[in-house]
Amino acid sequence: MKAEWNVFPHLCHTPNGDISIRVYCYLPKGQTNELPILFYVHGLGGGNKDKGNGAEWLSAFAEEHHHVIVAPAFPRDEFPSEFYQLGTISASMDSYVPVAEEFWIYNNIEQLFDRVKGMLASKCETYKIFGHSAGGQFVHRFLNAMPDARVSRGVAANPGSWTFPVADGKIDDTGNVYGWPATVKDTPLADDKHLKSFFARKMLVELGEADIKSLKETYATGSGGTTFMNLPGMCAQGDCRFDRGMTYWKRAHEYAASRGFVCNWELLRVPEVAHEGKKMFAAAIDWLLEQ
Repeated sequence: MKAEWNVFPHLCHTPNGDISIRVYCYLPKGQTNELPILFYVHGLGGGNKDKGNGAEWLSAFAEEHHHVIVAPAFPRDEFPSEFYQLGTISASMDSYVPVAEEFWIYNNIEQLFDRVKGMLASKCETYKIFGHSAGGQFVHRFLNAMPDARVSRGVAANPGSWTFPVADGKIDDTGNVYGWPATVKDTPLADDKHLKSFFARKMLVELGEADIKSLKETYATGSGGTTFMNLPGMCAQGDCRFDRGMTYWKRAHEYAASRGFVCNWELLRVPEVAHEGKKMFAAAIDWLLEQ
């Protein structure tokens, strides 16, 4: 591959058959086989745009900070919400209907890591991952679902919904119990292996303090195939992305403490930033560069 943006095809195994996607890979100038690898997971609709709609600032980051960028593009018409944001873990967007693990979309990240390592003869044993908006939904569910994934650091920035890592299904103090996709209750992600691994991850919960537009209004009619965003368990998380993220942070830490699980997550509140992927990525750079 050349020292610029490269593109290659990748075959995803889904419950609806195999689907070919484009994978964009940016190589900075110079030797690349020892450089860290960062996956960039696009937001809703980003799979229909060149390099996930972040080419300029991703390549600038790669050159300045000497990283390889891998940006898979999942087209929205072929990867609707239950496939993309919710990871194909369930065949339904409003309850848990098991899907064989071989079809979970998250497997593709691990497969692509191996492919890129092979192409570059890379010595990397781990990788980093960043996702904003729908990409942030992807990242935090991916880290919960894949306890053996070789991720060193993951950023979930401004997700519009969260799947709470609580086996009891309780999001708040009301006593109400919610299942998938609002929580992991009664799913394979609720066992101790998945939860201990997830809480032990180096994950950054990154929230724009100005990302306060009402999601109940935005998704009132289920626009864009995102009807799950206004399920009761999602609305219980809060009315806007910032509130939902803070509810997630608080409840997850309470649950981890109650179970005696070590939690290595960090919270970054970004002042005066709304639903802006470029600014959120810039704010997360220092954390991504930590060892």
